[in-house]
Amino acid sequence: MVVVDYIAAVILLIYLFVKRLFILATTQAASIFGSNDPNNKLSIDLQLSASQQKLVNLMTKYCMLSLMALVSSCISGAFNLVRVVLRGRDHNNDFYIGWFSIFIVNVDVCVNVFCLCLQFKFSNHWYEWCCQHVKLENSMKIYLSTKLASKRASRTPPAFSPGVVKVKSTSASPFGSSADE
Repeated sequence: MVVVDYIAAVILLIYLFVKRLFILATTQAASIFGSNDPNNKLSIDLQLSASQQKLVNLMTKYCMLSLMALVSSCISGAFNLVRVVLRGRDHNNDFYIGWFSIFIVNVDVCVNVFCLCLQFKFSNHWYEWCCQHVKLENSMKIYLSTKLASKRASRTPPAFSPGVVKVKSTSASPFGSSADE
């Protein structure tokens, strides 16, 4: 039950953090659509401003590191659950099961500390070195960028859309009718 509560709490915290950063990114004024840069790895059709791209990278980084820590803790919790279930059934292996469980918990602590250290700016080189081949990171960046761009596009009022010009008629008087009629 404690493991389920922990998983739910971590997922809720990740969701709330990403939601707040996402709201911050969507409220920023600058968003450029229709990029002609073929080297844009996220999408040919959209380009985010530098500050929005920085927020997407930050959201992706924190999500990836939190997921790594969560998976590590779940594996550690599962091994501890197996240890509790197997305790006392095979007295010959209790010693080895206990030491293996302690080893798994220590590995979990090391992974969590490593993930915490990778969140800081001084460790960007190590984060890129460790996570450069992770396809999940690229998928998450693409998802967040397209969602951010579609959110910005849906929040743009039609009067400010490119190609739409509203012209106010000057022939009517401010009182609702013309003086000649």
